[in-house]
Amino acid sequence: MSLPRIIERTFYPPLAEYARSIGFEAIGESGIGEGAFSDLLVKIKGVSFVVEVKLGKPTATLSLGAMAQAARYAQRYDTKNYMVLIFPEAYRNQPITSGEMLERLALREKVTCLVFSDYWTEHLQETPEKIFSNLRQLIEGDKRKIDFNTVVEQIKEFVIELNSITYQLKNDELVSEVVEKLDLFTAIGELKDKEAARNQITNLSSYLLFNQLLFYHVYQKLSKNNKLLELDEITNIKDIQKYFDAITDIDYKSIYRPNILSHIPNEKSVINILNDVIGAIKLLRAEYITHDLAGRFFHDLIPFEVRKILAAFYTHPNSADLLSGLTIDSAEETVIDPSCGSGTLLVSSYQTKLRAHQNMHGYTDLKKIHRRFLEKDISGIDIMPFASHITTINLAMQDIEQQTNLVRIASLDSLELAKQLKSKSFVKGKGFKISGFEKSIQHTLTGAQILTKKQGSVSMQGKGSEFYLTPSDIVIMNPPFSDREKMPKEMRDKINGNEILNKTCGGQVNLWGLFLVLSDLLLKKGGKIGTVIPINIARGEATQDIRSFMLKNYTAKFIIKPLIDDAFSEGASFKDILYIAQKKKPDENDYTGIVSIRVSIKNLQQTEVLELVKQLSDCYENKTDKQTTEFEITFIKTLDLLNYEQNLMPLIGFSTQKNRRVLENFLDTIKKKSRKQLIKINSELVSEGFHASPSGLSELVFVTRHTDDARIERAFMILKKEKNNSIEAQIKNSEIILEIPVSKVKPALRTLTGIKSFNAENVDYILTEQPAEFSKILSFSKWKGDFNWFEHKKNVEKKMSFVVVGRRFRPNSKNTHLFAFYSKNKLLSPHTFKNLNFENAKEALVQTLILNSSITIANILSFREQTTGGFTDIMESELRSFDVFNFSQLTKAQTAELEMLFQKLKSASFPSILEQYENNNKDRRLLDSIILEVLGFNKQEIEHLLDKLYPAIVEELKIKG
Repeated sequence: MSLPRIIERTFYPPLAEYARSIGFEAIGESGIGEGAFSDLLVKIKGVSFVVEVKLGKPTATLSLGAMAQAARYAQRYDTKNYMVLIFPEAYRNQPITSGEMLERLALREKVTCLVFSDYWTEHLQETPEKIFSNLRQLIEGDKRKIDFNTVVEQIKEFVIELNSITYQLKNDELVSEVVEKLDLFTAIGELKDKEAARNQITNLSSYLLFNQLLFYHVYQKLSKNNKLLELDEITNIKDIQKYFDAITDIDYKSIYRPNILSHIPNEKSVINILNDVIGAIKLLRAEYITHDLAGRFFHDLIPFEVRKILAAFYTHPNSADLLSGLTIDSAEETVIDPSCGSGTLLVSSYQTKLRAHQNMHGYTDLKKIHRRFLEKDISGIDIMPFASHITTINLAMQDIEQQTNLVRIASLDSLELAKQLKSKSFVKGKGFKISGFEKSIQHTLTGAQILTKKQGSVSMQGKGSEFYLTPSDIVIMNPPFSDREKMPKEMRDKINGNEILNKTCGGQVNLWGLFLVLSDLLLKKGGKIGTVIPINIARGEATQDIRSFMLKNYTAKFIIKPLIDDAFSEGASFKDILYIAQKKKPDENDYTGIVSIRVSIKNLQQTEVLELVKQLSDCYENKTDKQTTEFEITFIKTLDLLNYEQNLMPLIGFSTQKNRRVLENFLDTIKKKSRKQLIKINSELVSEGFHASPSGLSELVFVTRHTDDARIERAFMILKKEKNNSIEAQIKNSEIILEIPVSKVKPALRTLTGIKSFNAENVDYILTEQPAEFSKILSFSKWKGDFNWFEHKKNVEKKMSFVVVGRRFRPNSKNTHLFAFYSKNKLLSPHTFKNLNFENAKEALVQTLILNSSITIANILSFREQTTGGFTDIMESELRSFDVFNFSQLTKAQTAELEMLFQKLKSASFPSILEQYENNNKDRRLLDSIILEVLGFNKQEIEHLLDKLYPAIVEELKIKG
């Protein structure tokens, strides 16, 4: 006789039996009319729960369907309490070999549980025994547990469900409703093309519609306004509009201004999805979220893709709390964010001001304070219309029961305000008016209407209430990092034509630089700026003007760098920093705190962030250096920042100030001892590597030697064999092998990855003339069109050099072994290298040694660019700060000693740079020792210097980026 097998019903009896054993009444498969049966109904102390049992993968579709079904069953039982237990798909059809086996699977193995009730809301992995036991304790103790993260994660799934509706809508209609201009949205959101932008507009539309439904539900529950009916199932799209009309008759019109609903078809399938979402909103009990979390609720709902678009980058709430906490000192200070996006920084500013009020006055006048904050103290501007919707919701959620007359949020291009901000009336404090939110409608030839303009202030009432923009005490912002050259032409022309802003920040810096100048115009004298900005403000010619302006006209309080997190922003391509400064010229009494955050700010609890703010503020008050497991802070005189005006990275780029001092002292000692034997790299020596563009060029011409698997990851043609008069190259992932005469190739170095010797003779090759079977290469490559071999050969010959150095690489990668590479016959490298065009091969050989020494590694760590991918990018301006031998000042004996060193080490296989320093590699030690000896150091001095230097280099290489 065959054994019974597991199906969903199999679990009903053991679940019911266990529930009874701990005090529940329990009924399995209870009929509820119309042929429907609930899987399990349990009851304790008069509280009933519907339990749905499912077998399968816990996908969003299965979860949402099961919850909707459970909700309908619960409604018929006149209860609002239910849970879904999802047992693993692997259990399905398993033979039941014993009662003990069934009991174990049913009760003592973890399942996916979604529980939604007046007592408990959570998505968890737990055993059914523990779930029923916890439920009993909560009900008997009359306690509630509403898990914030569960509510947020479930809501994100429901937003995705709404996409099945918004994907059916005409995208052009949504563009005008949500973002106004597609090309600008594409550029600021850093989306690859307009099609990607349209997809994101669909996501945004779903998110905005869900916000509107959820906000109505939460407001109706918390305000207890009798004019608002409970959100319920609909039979017609117009039923939802009635809810929206009712709440906008009271307030909050800007939240409902994006009219997604008007574009949704009144079809049964659409109504069914909306009813599932409405049911889900009700079951999540979002209204029970505690007040301290409510203000962050809508922030945490924002999908990552949407966050990235809100102002090109999304500030993590913890980063926002850190920034506002260190910038705002009193409840009376006025705050503006000129690129407010979702309002994250404004919400944190609100909470910081509120805490300041409570510290002074306790919990008095909180309703009055809420109105003052929103109507007078806090202002925001963003170019994207939908940002006003999100910012308004987030500010309103700070005290949802308190109605206000307006919120000072404007939807316009804040950079265009520069001229008005320079006016005498604004500077003297009178300010100027931001008019009501306006829409201009243009009728087309077909009679249709299109939106042509959308800007002005936004309020929670009416069309938008006017407000006056006056100089502010605080500017707080995370401006877009977008490349000005990637903006749409109309926007780019506006930016480049903004003489007021460009005069101060220069014409090369990206958008964040213009926003820094704008902030200066918005601030009162003595006001403060708190901003997230890319760490690249510290270095480079493009940022020199704005860097100098800020150093000379602002007194920096804090410069804060993350060590564990990639950045304070989410989705940033470059590391960023927090910069907090006062609008006043620095003097002898001013100090700046250089801070490294040693923990993940994003993983901290809010209470831990606030404690971090307190500790840093206390350190600043007393100008006390401090090191803890969470942070390091070191104070320097603010005027001393001007010593680093050309490049701040030697000051702020290190993980610890101790390491900075070790490397700085090392380089200073070298400088003092070497006298005339070292010089800086002359700009005339430096040239770009070969530009392997357009797309597909490198595939046509480079042949890569397979010395290491990492070297050929991105290779197209791989060197298979070298003969006297030819080489053989195989097209990767094919059987095609080409024989190419050596007369048609030149020596090359395509990548420094996996190259363990600085002697780079004949590593890779580059084609200079068309090979016989070129058509085969073309057929596999990405190259489009004809190829001009004559011009190509000329370009190659111009770019040949004895020495090449890495420009873009990862110094802490296990596949990075050296920085500089030599060939006695000139070689070619791509633009990920720089050429150093020394006069002859002999000098090039000697210079290659010092360019791989710890002197150069110390310079790289001091001056390098830092990106979130861990890459270092050496600009020409930084390369000119590096030391090389003053070749003409070397004696014959010194030159001979260096040539002998080259011969000793040219065949050495160097481990990764990190391993060299970590393991005190003998070849690394020999290289550094001989170079220091040539520079005049004795053995004892050399040992002392290197013993201190190597551990500091190891620590810096191990830090991300």
